Amino acid sequence: MATEGGAVSIRRTVWLVRHGERVDDVAADWALTAPRAFDPPLTETGATQAFKTGAQLAREGITQVYSSPFLRCVQTAHHIIQGIRSARDHTTTDEPRLTIKVDTGFAEYMSTANFSSPPKYLTAPELLELLPEAPIDVDHASLVTPTYPESESDMRARCGLAIKSLLACRSPGDTNTVIVTHGSPVSAILQALAVVQLRPAAVPYSSLTKVVEERPGVWQASSPLADTTHWRGVC
Repeated sequence: MATEGGAVSIRRTVWLVRHGERVDDVAADWALTAPRAFDPPLTETGATQAFKTGAQLAREGITQVYSSPFLRCVQTAHHIIQGIRSARDHTTTDEPRLTIKVDTGFAEYMSTANFSSPPKYLTAPELLELLPEAPIDVDHASLVTPTYPESESDMRARCGLAIKSLLACRSPGDTNTVIVTHGSPVSAILQALAVVQLRPAAVPYSSLTKVVEERPGVWQASSPLADTTHWRGVC
């Protein structure tokens, strides 16, 4: 537990997760006929990676889940929640009901290399229509809205503002937060919280990076960064 002014406060943890394997990484021609080629879904392997990530997190007491609005991230968040539910002790009755807070603050890097024009996100209600079994919080208002195009410094500033805004909106029970996002935002959030450098290219699919609040406002990244041992062997 951290202390502040002599009072005891609960130590918070943020888990940064990159989305699972995306379909256009294994099917190069998928984008040729896709109506939303910029927003690919997960593959079956990606879904399994995400489920195993959830199983790994089941004993961590996850209290809230945030997701980038891109489909692959929302699907990853859904499978993580399913993995958590599946692996938890079914006799436990006091676990919170997890929902997915879709937040543009954690969206992909809005570079011209990633997008030829401003991407049109699916809204939370649209995502819920597409994924009716996903526990999407349709009332959540995004912390930050990205601009297009973004420079790398713009993206890092946006992700830094998003995570700091999230943490400033703390409530007593929100102690273990999962953020499902993309490689570049994982790098940016880690740098903003713990001043740790991690190249986006070094953030694999469904990797876990744990960042712990050692004392109020001081965060420490746990080793290993961008860990994938929980799903190795999935193919």
